[in-house]
Amino acid sequence: MNVSFSGLFLSTNVALERGERLRLEISHREREVVIEGQVARLVRVPLQLRQVRPQGVGVRFLSPVELVSELFPTSATIPAATALLPEEEAEAFPEPSPASEAVPDPLPEEPEVLEELEDLEELEEPGNPEEPLPARFEVSLEPGSLVRLTIRALAELRRIVEQDLAYGGIFIPGDEPLPVGTVCTLEVHLPLPEVQPLCTRAEVVHSRPATSPGSGPAGMGLVLDDAAAALHALQSILARF
Repeated sequence: MNVSFSGLFLSTNVALERGERLRLEISHREREVVIEGQVARLVRVPLQLRQVRPQGVGVRFLSPVELVSELFPTSATIPAATALLPEEEAEAFPEPSPASEAVPDPLPEEPEVLEELEDLEELEEPGNPEEPLPARFEVSLEPGSLVRLTIRALAELRRIVEQDLAYGGIFIPGDEPLPVGTVCTLEVHLPLPEVQPLCTRAEVVHSRPATSPGSGPAGMGLVLDDAAAALHALQSILARF
């Protein structure tokens, strides 16, 4: 589960609808919080790729303004908060205005939230099988089941780390992928000449040649043997830049 100040991505196979309201209880260490949210994005991933990319929903947290507006529509009068205060303390608070003035219009979507949810949309299964996935790196298959990735920019490295490797694997587009069950060596060349390539063992868990019938991108899904170590190494590199 990825959480930000304005929403979260919830990995789930439960069928939810866009716009559906959720009551979320989030626990972290010894703290818990309950918050209302609304499904803003559906992320559907083919069954064969779910070991590499998660399926789930993007949830937008509802703001206090939205929740209070539901409790007290603009046609009603909001009770005065000062009614529960001692008389001397109540003087420090002004009398509330009518509801039509006290309840502003719901806040607009924060650009950051929309950008995060748009990023989630990239994980959705492509609807047109003829459209190739955008090239995020250069790939070459070498003898001895060596898969060499050459990443040209730090932005692409960060995207790969956050969208693929953070979930234990990576999807590599290609017309002639290795067969399922193949154990290979993944060699990642970074856009930093002074940093040695990262090498790790991986297994092919999904393989779809370009000649396969049906929809879905051609390529292969790899699961890394030691995904945690690879992820930590790349995150440490990104933290320096």
